[in-house]
Amino acid sequence: MVSVFIPKETHEGENRVAATPDTVKQMVKKGVKVVIQAGAGLSSHFSDDDYKALGATIEPEREKGLAQADLVMQINIPDAATINAIREGGSLISFLWAFENLDAVKKLNERKISMFAMDAIPRTSRAQKDDALSSQANLAGYKAVIVAANHLHKILPMMMTP
Repeated sequence: MVSVFIPKETHEGENRVAATPDTVKQMVKKGVKVVIQAGAGLSSHFSDDDYKALGATIEPEREKGLAQADLVMQINIPDAATINAIREGGSLISFLWAFENLDAVKKLNERKISMFAMDAIPRTSRAQKDDALSSQANLAGYKAVIVAANHLHKILPMMMTP
């Protein structure tokens, strides 16, 4: 059985988590063993109990989860401590930004960790369901309008077009 570990994000201000309870449910249904670091979803308003109810296991020790997983899924590129804790020969799905983080990518490669860079998925209609950049850009634009509207001292009519 393939095991997936979802660690708590360590970058300051990062509120996202790599798997929601809905995606955990889909993975468990397909026979994947899903392990979530304790508290990983709290910043996204998902409790450990939300994940456990859908078949995930909660692991309090980050290093143990990283060392035992076949696949680690996280949002941000891993720091050196995380890279060293991931099981040699394992796999990682994450934003990598390889050109900006070449040293980390080289270290992952030295440890024979297979990398799947979410930022490198092509922006085509065929890969649209996997296009994390477009979905995050869409959310950022939506949030920017909400923040701007909060600072606007008049009514901002909501107008939608196709």
